[in-house]
Amino acid sequence: MDPTWRLSPKLMKRFYEPLVLLRVLAQVQGERVNGGGIEDTTVGDMTVAQTRREVMQQLCVMGDFLNGGDTVTAIALENLPQGPRYWLAANAQLEKIETFLTEVLGMLEAQASSIPHEDAFSALEHRLFNKFVDFHHRRIRKYWKLLQPCIKQELQRIDSAREGDLRAEEYSTWLRAYQSPLSDHRSSCELTLLAYESRHSEFLRVAVDPLNARPTAFERDSTKTIRHYIGRLCAPKRAAVLLNRATQHHPTLFEGFSLQCQSAGSMSATPIPHAGLTLEGLSSRMFSTPLAEQTQFLEALLSLDQKGSILPRVRDQYRDRNWRPRVHAELALLEVLSDRRVRFYDDDKYIACSKAACFCCYHYICAHQGAFVRPACHNKVYLNWKPPDLSTHTVARYAQQRDVMISLTTHIRQAVVDRVLRAQYGAKWHPDSSTGITASVMDSNSRATDNDYEGASNLNSSDGDRRSSQVSQQVSDSVTNESEDSEDGGVSLT
Repeated sequence: MDPTWRLSPKLMKRFYEPLVLLRVLAQVQGERVNGGGIEDTTVGDMTVAQTRREVMQQLCVMGDFLNGGDTVTAIALENLPQGPRYWLAANAQLEKIETFLTEVLGMLEAQASSIPHEDAFSALEHRLFNKFVDFHHRRIRKYWKLLQPCIKQELQRIDSAREGDLRAEEYSTWLRAYQSPLSDHRSSCELTLLAYESRHSEFLRVAVDPLNARPTAFERDSTKTIRHYIGRLCAPKRAAVLLNRATQHHPTLFEGFSLQCQSAGSMSATPIPHAGLTLEGLSSRMFSTPLAEQTQFLEALLSLDQKGSILPRVRDQYRDRNWRPRVHAELALLEVLSDRRVRFYDDDKYIACSKAACFCCYHYICAHQGAFVRPACHNKVYLNWKPPDLSTHTVARYAQQRDVMISLTTHIRQAVVDRVLRAQYGAKWHPDSSTGITASVMDSNSRATDNDYEGASNLNSSDGDRRSSQVSQQVSDSVTNESEDSEDGGVSLT
């Protein structure tokens, strides 16, 4: 890309500084925000739009074959006269994921184009399941290992139950089934099938103690972890079932398909901090003018620093040579789809991803002028993040991306102010990926809600938050109104 059209180094420096501070203060910024996926639902009960989204989602989940973020996969669907074009991006190992998904889509297309026959559909589901288990063998083994300590804790608790307790004996038998060692492909298949068949078990109910079936307001970490990983182990079977049924009900999603890959690009060098990084300088760059609110913020920040060594941790992050920002898969697709003005089915600008969006991706997508569907969001801050390059090099497109980054930086700064002035701990930790077990076994109080955009970062207002709300406008103004030449005063991002 022509360096003329890159976002200015000053803008990026002023983006990363509050992002690092926010990460030091708290990684989790709020509860999970639901997206457009449908978990564990029969295809025949879905609308066409829901099925399209879920097909993309399941393909993403199956493409993401390693734990962590390296193989996070994103897919969008373009409507072409000759057939659907699947746009594919991944954080890394794109070529391997492309080969795998090309084979999977080929299997689905062959079935969709053939004469419907029940035996053929059953055979396809079996072949898909085996292919998914084989591709995910490392992930499956990792989940199994993570389950074992939690199962051991629960078995120890069962041992302390009174002798002859039938419920405890049943729970023990149910848990021990997951202790069988994984030695080959067959044992991995058996484990994932066991998880899929157990997904509605009474032992997985939310807010209910599996040992005595009594409601509980405080679930043990071991039971929550068991539920999560059993849900994740369901993924290969769930995907095989859903994709197989999609060939029966919506064959046009696969007939004449093509696959277009989009690279997420390479990692960047470690960001450079402002010279002489101090809390006083950082505070001054958060506000447009040095009013009383800024003084209040600085006093609170210095107090937090005395308790939690905020500044040393911020400096340590900038010295971390392993901090290498990269474009996340969904954003790699977002900008190229926008630049090419891709035609979506029913104008449904949905980008599926194997993991929910991080804090930065969510706010970037929501602020984007392309009006893409707001994704699910796990509301966590990750520092290995950078905005995507643009494929269209025009002043207008550069200005649009600059405005998106200004909006994102405003949200980050407001989150920092909120944390500092309220001296609030971050939200309780939760996994990046959803458990994947149908909501019918979940307690209604445990479900994430469809929060709107303004509330997604958990920056809620209340009588006790007046100090935070008083500085909101100052933070917002600081993003656009200060002199660009100022390093230690206000913070213009333009």
